[in-house]
Parts: sequence; structure tokens; C-alpha cells
Amino acid sequence: MRIDSSVLNAGTITVIRTLGGISNGILSLGVAPSIVNTGTISVTGDGGNGISSGGDFFSILNSGTISVTGGLAYGVLLETSGTLVNSGTISGTGEASLGVLVDGASNTLLNSGTISATGQNSRGVLLRNASSTLVNSGTISVTGTNSIAVGSNVFGNSAVVVNSGTIKGPTALDFQGVNPTLSLLLGSNIQGVVNTVEALNLNVQEGLNLRLTIEEENGFGRLNIGSPYITVGNTETIAVVDRTGFTMQADVLEDLSDSVLDSIYRGKYDYLHCCDLHCGG
Repeated sequence: MRIDSSVLNAGTITVIRTLGGISNGILSLGVAPSIVNTGTISVTGDGGNGISSGGDFFSILNSGTISVTGGLAYGVLLETSGTLVNSGTISGTGEASLGVLVDGASNTLLNSGTISATGQNSRGVLLRNASSTLVNSGTISVTGTNSIAVGSNVFGNSAVVVNSGTIKGPTALDFQGVNPTLSLLLGSNIQGVVNTVEALNLNVQEGLNLRLTIEEENGFGRLNIGSPYITVGNTETIAVVDRTGFTMQADVLEDLSDSVLDSIYRGKYDYLHCCDLHCGG
């Protein structure tokens, strides 16, 4: 379905590609289009897109289900600048499939739902241009060899990721552009390797305990952490402990202590984990 203005889908759109070319559940090329999906969009075939927006200043709201199956298939493709708000489900299945590809600059992606990708070289969310922001309070996950849950490529400079949800995969976060910023809020759960080519700016909300190790040599850049913390080695590992207003359970304190000691004596971790406060008497 091609549109040039606005569309509301509350039903079912099914596209099965049998010949060459690119298939789209919804394709928008107009200026300032509004796309609302509360229904189901299903696209099958290599190179297919659930929703593709090529018009500037778009607004996409998804509280339904968007699923694509095929190599290089994208759940949502954002080619220009605008906003995507997802409280539903977006999934891609197939080699090099993506949940959401942010191809334009200065985009905003707000996710309180579920974004997933399954397959070799798959990506949950890829920020492929400058100054885009991802705010995640839901779940972004990937499975498959060389898959990345959230990443930015070499053109994805000044990428911002604000997380209070779950981001998980073989590689959880991969920042390839310059000046990346990661903000971790209460509720953050990061599972997987964390890579950054340039120094990573890190913000940590008070009340959050974490151990964080990044896999590249540039370490951390600007730090904004209100709680006590230490860095280990060439600032590649950081541990934060905030005990204000609660009694920490013994096993949580022991885990954090072991994390710091292991970083000192045994080298870098191959994953990052951060967690909510564990309260006890």
C-alpha cells in the first residue's frame, strides 16, 4: 500500500513477494505523513518492509503487530526525519533482518513495546545516520551469529540511547560513530557485549547499581554519575554502588564486589549487566 499523506490500519495487511523488487506493507513518500497501525502487517520475501517512510517529518505510531520474514527484511524503515512510537510488536526474521532501521538523521524512536530480530547478522535497532535518539522502556532483543540488539554505524554520529528497559543479544550495544551517549535509568537490563569505537559518554541515574565493561580501548568519555563509582584499568570498566535509602541484600553486594575484583585481577568481561536495586531487611 502506497500513501502520500496519512493512513490508519486497524485490520490486516499481508504481502507475499514471489517475484523481484521490494515489497512494502505500507509505503509513504509524502511530506509529514501520519501512519497509525493498531492491526497486523505481515510481509514475506527478501528485502521486504513492514512500513517504509520516505517523506520528511513523518509520524508513525504502532500499537499493533509488524512482522517481516526474509533476508534484508526490515520491520520499519525510516529513510528521513521524524518520530516512531512503538508500544506494540515489531519483528524481523531472516539473515541480516532488522526490527527498525533508522536511515535518516535526527530521528526519535520511543519504544515501550517489543522489537526483535532473528537471524545471522540481524539487528534490533540500527541508527545509520547522525543525531538520532532511542528511548527504550520496553524490550529490544536479537538472536543469531553476529547479531546486535542496538547499534549505530560509522555515520551514526552523536547517537543517544536512553534505557530503562531490556536490551539483549550476543552484542547488546555497538556504537561505531563518534560522540555516542548512553543513559541508564532505573530498570535498565543490558545483556550482551558492549562495543564502542569512540569514547562513550555515560549517564547513570541515582539509585542504579551496575557493573559495565566496554570492549574497545577508548573507554569512557564524559561521566555523569551521582552515586559512588570506581573505574578500573584504562577506564574500560566502571562499577557503581548506590546504597542510599535501602539495605542491600548480601548476595547483590557480593556480586558487585566480585565484579570489581574480577576486573582487576582477571581482565575484561565479555558482557554488561545492570540491574534495579534489590531491597531487603
